[in-house]
Amino acid sequence: MPTISWVGVFPICVKRLKALVETEICAGFPMESIIVFDGPLQPPPPWLAAPHLRLVATGRRSGPAAARNLAAQQATGEVLVFVDADVELHAESLFKIRQAFLEDPSLDAIFGSYDDAPAAPGVVSRFRNLLHHYTHQNHAGSASTFWAGCGAMRRDVFLRLGGFDTAYHQPSIEDVELGLRLWRQGGHLVLDPSIQGCHHKRWTLHSMVITDIRQRAMPWSQLLLAEKDTPATLNLSLRGRISGALAPLVPLGLVLTVLPGGLVAGPLLATTALVLLTILNHSFHCFHARRCGWPDAIAGMGLHLLHLCCASGTFAWMATRHVLQKPLTWPLALRQRPALRQGLVLLALLTLALLGLLAISKGLVLGWSNAKDLRERWPEWELFRQGHFPMGGIYGGDPPPGLRTSPYPMWAIPLFALFFVPWGLPQGILTIQVLSLVCLAFIAWIGYQYLAPHGTVAGWFGALAPIAISGNSNALAVAQFSILCMGLVFMEWRQLSRQRPLAAGVSWALAMIKPQISLLHVTPLVLNKSQRKGLWSGLLTLALLSVVAMLHTRLSPFVYGLRFFRVLGKVQDDSGWNLSLQLSHWGAPTWAILVGASLGGTLLWRSWLDWRRQSPTASVPEIAQDRWMILAGLCSLLGYLGFYHRSTDLIMLAPALLALADLSWRWRRLGITSLTLLMGTTVWTPARLLHVSPVLHAMQHWIWWGSALVLAMSFVLPLSPAPKFKQNPASRVAAQ
Repeated sequence: MPTISWVGVFPICVKRLKALVETEICAGFPMESIIVFDGPLQPPPPWLAAPHLRLVATGRRSGPAAARNLAAQQATGEVLVFVDADVELHAESLFKIRQAFLEDPSLDAIFGSYDDAPAAPGVVSRFRNLLHHYTHQNHAGSASTFWAGCGAMRRDVFLRLGGFDTAYHQPSIEDVELGLRLWRQGGHLVLDPSIQGCHHKRWTLHSMVITDIRQRAMPWSQLLLAEKDTPATLNLSLRGRISGALAPLVPLGLVLTVLPGGLVAGPLLATTALVLLTILNHSFHCFHARRCGWPDAIAGMGLHLLHLCCASGTFAWMATRHVLQKPLTWPLALRQRPALRQGLVLLALLTLALLGLLAISKGLVLGWSNAKDLRERWPEWELFRQGHFPMGGIYGGDPPPGLRTSPYPMWAIPLFALFFVPWGLPQGILTIQVLSLVCLAFIAWIGYQYLAPHGTVAGWFGALAPIAISGNSNALAVAQFSILCMGLVFMEWRQLSRQRPLAAGVSWALAMIKPQISLLHVTPLVLNKSQRKGLWSGLLTLALLSVVAMLHTRLSPFVYGLRFFRVLGKVQDDSGWNLSLQLSHWGAPTWAILVGASLGGTLLWRSWLDWRRQSPTASVPEIAQDRWMILAGLCSLLGYLGFYHRSTDLIMLAPALLALADLSWRWRRLGITSLTLLMGTTVWTPARLLHVSPVLHAMQHWIWWGSALVLAMSFVLPLSPAPKFKQNPASRVAAQ
């Protein structure tokens, strides 16, 4: 019996064990008890002394596997009986174990179960112990695993197998793994439900979830993935596997409810899965109700769902990681045909080039006949030029004729002069098309430089991937500022890489003509103390533009602020799905969403600073240079998923696509490469095709959220190989 303490429930369980051993000795069957203290031996209590009882210690905390192995080496009997320190054996347990080995010389191991009267109070404790009891009671007979809570094994068999695997440093599935090893070698194992013990462990919801994930599901998953022929028994029975597959569909259905097009499919999926789960496990729930009453059983249904979700979710994560961590290699047929392989790569690049050319050509042609967005900006500029701010609800008397409420912020309106002065709307269309093409070329050049260290193919992918984004066509067709803003954002990051924070701040401020695109790209100016002056230059630029707008229109900033929040709420309704839109549908006011986002950003900033203090060996400038595209991609994804956007803003996701491509060439793993291709598919495929099905639309958002998670983890964790970021000599010296 291994233990880490002389107090708690240990005295109850060990006193029962002593009494049963003494009974067996009196009946003429020699036995000994070995108590293993896992760690430096503490002074034992006086009541523990007995002629047949020995105390040994591991010397340091090693886990129950090592403790039981030590006891087995010191034991002298032919059969080893393992009992947990929180299990109180029933009076006949040792007798039944002895009889089983005497009656069947071929028997190698036997184990039992908990009884149906758990000693620990609480709903969670009763549920967990009864679930274990029910599972073991319904799988009597030949077994393929082992249980050390109340089980026995012949000593020579145990030593031949090498004992428990000491890689398990915590109570885990070391007994299951030992049983599987014995079963694979042709051993004879039996589960006898009549061999029982009372479990004294007290479970809480927290301990249940942690144990289910860390000490059960994760090692179980590793075992299942390593051993393909694991038998379908106990928790892995057909009913258990089907239940495990159904359980995650319940929370998945609830999540789908809040996603676009999931209002009907989500609840239907969750309800169907819940009904099937209840039918599959009705016998256990009825047993639970007979033992503890229906209130306990109803609570147990929720706990059972949580238990299954923990197990299935962890297995899905471990299996996905197992598959995705496989090294990426070409199929054998292509490895043997290098010419064909090069042809396919060239075809893929030509396809991206063709997609980009078609999107840009279509957008430029439609831009002169459509230009919907710029045509809406033209009357707004005319009102502003006449001294009227283009926003309804701010005028005390009669509003100016032709008043149109602009969704653009105050500092953006003066910038319209760059497009409309002096020749009006035709100049605006021509200017925005030329600047958009220049920005696309600049983004393509940055993409080529960023990925070129991985090879020529990677460089061309970096150049063509942003150009092929389907939203570029719509942005050019309606004469949107999206491409121009992203060009300025890329310029901001490039200036930061060259240690020019003042210019970077101005670039960011000019990109704030569309805050939903550029707002989160203020992050590097905030995180890097050495570049904080770029933040002040950007804020000063925005302040000067706002002052120009207020002085020209005699508009009070207080009146504007109140009205702008109302305008934002109306603009949100015309957006694609995003987190702030969902919160507004749930009744959250716009000001509360903005305040919550600000507080969340502040909290993340403080967490970053705390992490920085705990990692003094890596300086912040080095992190920014090593991971600038990763952080840019993360900011873009969170901005797209968090704020107002349309399909014309898809160019926002170009940094995320380039960052994922860089990780793909760095790691050369199937998982990250698959995610990169999926990410590319979501931005290269026209939006009207993806929106045909609510499922495709929902999958698009899941891919983006998954990409954001990967980029967030990559930003914190080490990268390999060394960064390939190019700097000029002056900036290298500044970084050092």
